[in-house]
Amino acid sequence: MNEQNQQPQVIYLRGYRVDMQHHALLNEGGAVVELRPQALDLLCLLAQNAGKVMEKQDLLAQVWKGLFVTDDSLVQAIGDIRRAIDDQSHQMIRTVPRRGYRLIEHVPGLSNPDTEPSPETPSEVAPLEHVAEVLKPAPKSALQAAQLAHVPADVDPKAHARKWLTWLTALLLLLAAVFLGWNMQKSAPPPPRLSIVVLPFFNASGDVGQDYIADSITEDVTVHLSRIKGSFVIGRGTAFTYKGKSVDARTLARDLNVRYVLQGTVGRTTSGYHVTAQLIEGVTATNLWADSLDVPLDQVLDIREWVASQLSNALQVQLVHAEARQSAQRINPDSVDVDMQGYSKFRNCWTLQSCEAAYLLFERALHLDPANESARAHRTLNATHLILNYNPTDPFKVRQQLSADVQFLESLGVLDSTSHRALARARYVQGRNEEALLQINESLKIDPNDADALTHKTLYLIVNGQAAAAIPVGLKALTVSPQDPDRSGAYFYLCHASMHLKKFEDAIDWCERSFAQAAGDYWALTDLVAAYTMVGKPDKAAAAKDKLLKMNPKFSISFYKDLKLSSNPVWLKEIEENIWAPMRRAGIPD
Repeated sequence: MNEQNQQPQVIYLRGYRVDMQHHALLNEGGAVVELRPQALDLLCLLAQNAGKVMEKQDLLAQVWKGLFVTDDSLVQAIGDIRRAIDDQSHQMIRTVPRRGYRLIEHVPGLSNPDTEPSPETPSEVAPLEHVAEVLKPAPKSALQAAQLAHVPADVDPKAHARKWLTWLTALLLLLAAVFLGWNMQKSAPPPPRLSIVVLPFFNASGDVGQDYIADSITEDVTVHLSRIKGSFVIGRGTAFTYKGKSVDARTLARDLNVRYVLQGTVGRTTSGYHVTAQLIEGVTATNLWADSLDVPLDQVLDIREWVASQLSNALQVQLVHAEARQSAQRINPDSVDVDMQGYSKFRNCWTLQSCEAAYLLFERALHLDPANESARAHRTLNATHLILNYNPTDPFKVRQQLSADVQFLESLGVLDSTSHRALARARYVQGRNEEALLQINESLKIDPNDADALTHKTLYLIVNGQAAAAIPVGLKALTVSPQDPDRSGAYFYLCHASMHLKKFEDAIDWCERSFAQAAGDYWALTDLVAAYTMVGKPDKAAAAKDKLLKMNPKFSISFYKDLKLSSNPVWLKEIEENIWAPMRRAGIPD
């Protein structure tokens, strides 16, 4: 047998391993790490070709077989993998500009020259003999000192002893300073959760007349981040004292007692502006996230709001994941810590098991603090997701707790944006769509550029018989958060609105994108079955039907109807003619 042709069964990464035989990503303890199906396929493909540069087109063709997708899907999947394996510094998965990606294997116990830092040179390390010599006890006489140190006879032993004593004193003072600094750092209060400073964005255009653009973006991003519930954002006045200064992220985070530092640049281009942003973890100065935006000329008048909305929506997702990682390391996490862990898991749950695992975390958070509004809202969102997309293990318990959580949130009177969004989702599940639309509008009054709220409003307009009005709302959701890992929902609702409006080619485009983004969600396939049937492509309709019934063998038109998503007469007429009828013709069970 030619051993060179054998494919490796396991590829090791730092703290993780890719098991190709079982098609799984495992952590150090052997537990399975959740990944979306396409992201896991992509990771296994990179692992099978570890060390090689994989071209973008080859990756797209092999992972998204037969589906039309853009580079966005590949970039998002790479981002999902990097978050799962803690590779925010891009050391394990390298980006090769204008070509593709390369996975760097780390064999346990061996130094990898591609990733390991080079060891310190001998000249940088104090020899042990020198340390021992310095710490020798002082001799009893100057003569003994001279003899021990091999001092020439013409050297004054007392002078040499004084020099030795000076060095010893300096060493003791240094050790005392180190101990004092360590003790002060140990006793200093830890930075608050979600604490961040937004440094003034750097004007990279070279034109001082453009300073106001960079300053305006800084101010607007600061305001947007301060809307995140539980966040602690350093005020504009303090942040702007660092304008134009070169600062070390660790020193800055320690001085201001924050966990995260956001910095960025704004540059002028021939077609508009180019904006970059970077999120840094303060203790280690690790780069957690980075992004760049090209602002077209038609958006220049609204550049402040346009950029601030995109950055803040992306940052909310990144900060939640970062906080969840921090809280998971605590010995006794409190209710807020566990809620963060649950919300991070919920944002990435694509199976019944992973979604129920997130649900259990919210239960634990509420056991620790029944008055935690955030955990109530998140459990409400999780419950509605389980009801709409899966068959919960204990559906009675989930619905009973949903009712209790809704009553709790209603009793508060004044709600934040997330709680309004959760109530809207509950109303939708209950078939009270007019109320769902009212609640989501209340959420958007608090934060007009909340991507999740805009995405959900798209759906609530559809079920209220307003499919035409839903299209611009769904497009805005994509505009304010183009890198949102949950944008598959916006894609699907744009597809759904197009189906109701008989724009079947548009619907196919949006639903293909939705399924490529979230292959664990079968709802895009329901509309694809109907859309392909309506445009006269029975082979593609049959393929979509087979995928749908494989993912949910119990799916039927009756199952769809029993959800009672709306009683609006316009919606009922449109869905019967444009979705249910062609699904029957394609062979979906009635």
